[in-house]
Amino acid sequence: MLGTRPAFVVLQLKDGRRLTGYPKEWPISPAAGQFYMQMPAWLVDADPPDEGADPAAHLVGSPAVVELPQLDGILIHAVDVQWVEILQETDNG
Repeated sequence: MLGTRPAFVVLQLKDGRRLTGYPKEWPISPAAGQFYMQMPAWLVDADPPDEGADPAAHLVGSPAVVELPQLDGILIHAVDVQWVEILQETDNG
């Protein structure tokens, strides 16, 4: 899907956490495999939603970014991912 136009993505995990990074590997299906995310960073809400609230309904203005520079990458199982956001390239550098 992104073979000709690599991009950073955000993985929205089913438990509400969000991880951004560069997907070096994609799962073969939503029910099997894993994402291998390079340059991973957690996106953390400054004000998390109430317990039991739908995480999709909680819009985040500017989440804090918690970088993980000590890691080459992180594996995320496909079954733990609710959806994938594909980020647009910017001309900032």
